[in-house]
Amino acid sequence: MEEHTNDPEVNQNEELTGETSEKENASTEAAPAATKEEPKEEPKIAVAELDIDALVTTLEQLTSGEAWKKQRDTIEAINTRFRTLFTANFEQRKKAFLQEEGANEIDFEYRPEFKLRFDSAMRDYRKKKQQFYQQRASEQKINQERKEAIIEEIKALVGKDDNINTIYKSFKSLQESWYSTGPAPRAVNNTLWQNFKHHVERFYDFLHLNRELRELDFQHNYEEKLKIIEKAEALTTHPDILQATRDLNTLHRMWKNDLGPVAKEHREDLWKRFQEATKKIHDRRQEYQKNYESIQKENLTKKEELLQQIEALIAPVPTDHRTWQTTIKNFEKLKADFQAIGYVPKKRSKEIWSKYREISRAVNHAKNEFYKKQKNQQRENNTKAKALLEEIQQVLDADDWNTKVQQVKALQKQWTKLGHLPKKMLPLRKEFQKLCNTYFDRLRSGYQRLSDAEQKVVEQRDAFLANYKKETPEATAAGFATFFDTQWSAWLALGEINAAAAKTSDEAFYQASCALLKKVKLDKELQQQLRQEYFVRCMEQHPEAIRQKQAEYKKQYDAVQAEAQQLENNLEFFSNSSSDSPMVKDLSKKLELLQVKMEQMKSEGNALRSLVRKAKSAAEVSAAPTEEDTIPEGTPTQNDTPEETAPAED
Repeated sequence: MEEHTNDPEVNQNEELTGETSEKENASTEAAPAATKEEPKEEPKIAVAELDIDALVTTLEQLTSGEAWKKQRDTIEAINTRFRTLFTANFEQRKKAFLQEEGANEIDFEYRPEFKLRFDSAMRDYRKKKQQFYQQRASEQKINQERKEAIIEEIKALVGKDDNINTIYKSFKSLQESWYSTGPAPRAVNNTLWQNFKHHVERFYDFLHLNRELRELDFQHNYEEKLKIIEKAEALTTHPDILQATRDLNTLHRMWKNDLGPVAKEHREDLWKRFQEATKKIHDRRQEYQKNYESIQKENLTKKEELLQQIEALIAPVPTDHRTWQTTIKNFEKLKADFQAIGYVPKKRSKEIWSKYREISRAVNHAKNEFYKKQKNQQRENNTKAKALLEEIQQVLDADDWNTKVQQVKALQKQWTKLGHLPKKMLPLRKEFQKLCNTYFDRLRSGYQRLSDAEQKVVEQRDAFLANYKKETPEATAAGFATFFDTQWSAWLALGEINAAAAKTSDEAFYQASCALLKKVKLDKELQQQLRQEYFVRCMEQHPEAIRQKQAEYKKQYDAVQAEAQQLENNLEFFSNSSSDSPMVKDLSKKLELLQVKMEQMKSEGNALRSLVRKAKSAAEVSAAPTEEDTIPEGTPTQNDTPEETAPAED
């Protein structure tokens, strides 16, 4: 376990905290050590004690791998030692050669094998050293260019008009890039370092002109450290002290490594609070270690109690979906509680976990069995639902559908007795309800099934209406009236259908006519007049639609009249002296508008009533008896379009 005795902030490099900033760290930091010549190790081999053959063998060993980089002094010592020995050997051999009879110095030649091996090893060493320094020079040149670019980018940040937080992040990224870049050539390395240090200081001078970043950084660190403290305080009551200790260590690492300093006035208080929570957890850990056996026994008792509660969940086994959902929820909670309890005595651990797994399997088995049976039952219910759906559809398709009221009601009862249907079967329920509603709507509306001839007329009307909507009538009142008369006559000439279908069809023709009339852009009053006229003509054979339209006018008129009456009553509370009041003026203006609206609605209602009367009179005239077809005197007549109530005239 980690020890936490000192505030980690004491050892942190504080950024943006006034004079003790990274600026000072940068200004006092030495140039990177990587720019110096690589250190040379002193020879560890006793070169002076080696003979000439041993020197050659040692040289070959040192130059065969990468060891030569660290043994350059040794290699040079071997070279010096070898040449000294070889020169002495050479002179000795030469002297002996010249003492021979008839020997000539020009004929003397001495190139022993060990000399050839030595020369070969030295050539290999010089070649490797040359390649190494060439590669390093190339890398240092690249590093120089990169560092020069970094300096230029830092220079560009100073005075940049951008979000200070964004600028600071860019600077930190450049700073990290600098330190991760290798050394430059020795001739320019120190100059580069001084330039970099200078522009870092200039950046911090610029940065300190704006304290916003420092405050934001402090505030961010403050909030994050508060979160850490709250988590640590929550761990003081965690049931598993071992887990709490591990989590506490993680929080300390986050405090130390992931977060920077906070404002000085908060620093001590935060650390003290964090340490208090830490101490409580440590005390609990020590207490746990002292009472380890008794705590484990308590944990065992708790787990046994939880296992009894889990067993009770299926005693008896739930028999419906709602109860099972509650059982599953309680089961998951008890499982979580069981697993959150700490260790039990080792000799009982295996037993208690085996029992836990056994009881869990029993609960899961009972749950799976229930939902398996429910799924099978749902399949059966789904089959029954589809059968009922087909039967109600057959009723609607039958010629004598209107005699099957009791059958439909019986089908509805059967549907209510179906068992549970899953959500994915919801469309079946909606479809069944829709078909039942369609059946009873037919009964209420007097629906009549279309004959083959009527069906053909409906199809012709649909085609006619599609083309009618695409027409472009003349943009005058007279031109549109002629256009409508022609189209309406053609519409009626398509043939007759039953009343219910005809009403729907004629309403569609009327709506299409209103849409075309709107495109003509006539005077509003004239448009309203033409709409009423066309409505009466289209609905002439549908008196119920006309009565409904007149009732709508009456209802709207009554609502406006009631509102106007209420305003008049309100105005009576104000005296004449308050007539200049803004409230009185506002109420008076609203009353005037309502009165104008009432007059307009009355006019429109009367106009509709007049049109209905004219249509009625025209129908009576066309239906008058002729000499060839005389109606006996006293025979009553029937008016299919009774006069309706309209807004009363003043």
